[in-house]
Amino acid sequence: MEPVHFKAETRWHLLSRLIPLVENNYNLCEMGPCGMGKSHIYKEISPNSILVSGGQTTVPIFSTT
Repeated sequence: MEPVHFKAETRWHLLSRLIPLVENNYNLCEMGPCGMGKSHIYKEISPNSILVSGGQTTVPIFSTT
């Protein structure tokens, strides 16, 4: 995981995935196939993270008025 081996876009992507571990009130949606360790990482690394899995969330509704 040495940063010099990645493109700049990939480095920013990996760095942005760490934001929920250090910033309060930040929501992140990790999407991917089952068994990749997404849930495990957030449950084990940060006691402040809240995991909602299994499609239990709803789509936000934005108003333009």
